Amino acid sequence: MAMRLGSPRFMLHDLRKLVTTVGEKLGLGDAVLSRILNHTAPKTDVLHRHYVGLNESDVADGLRKIQETLVMMM
Repeated sequence: MAMRLGSPRFMLHDLRKLVTTVGEKLGLGDAVLSRILNHTAPKTDVLHRHYVGLNESDVADGLRKIQETLVMMM
């Protein structure tokens, strides 16, 4: 219905892209962004698949920075 009223097409995946883009611009590392997005490393990525284990507390600061940036954009 929103599109009928002239809103641009919007998919939930667009939110993931927005969060990732903002995080990249803020300089967050790939491991932190992958954890925020809950991405699993491909089988060939041994470093992130087997050795890097980030939990919620490890990414909380980065996620907070992304949220603050998005709020300022409004």
